[in-house]
Amino acid sequence: ASFWAVEDKTTAWLMHQLYEKLARGETKGAALRQAQLGFLQEPELAGGYSHPYFWAPFFLVGDAGNL
Repeated sequence: ASFWAVEDKTTAWLMHQLYEKLARGETKGAALRQAQLGFLQEPELAGGYSHPYFWAPFFLVGDAGNL
């Protein structure tokens, strides 16, 4: 879920990263965290969007463990 309306391009990038990490067996919580950190650790891959507006609105609801 998200706390505010989100931008399409950066959301698509974050979700792609999230699902790649889930496919590798990471927990949902860890996958989301790593995807969000990607905006700070690899800003050029994330389109240069390192401001929290683009990655901070997302949070998990429910079980944060494995799929």
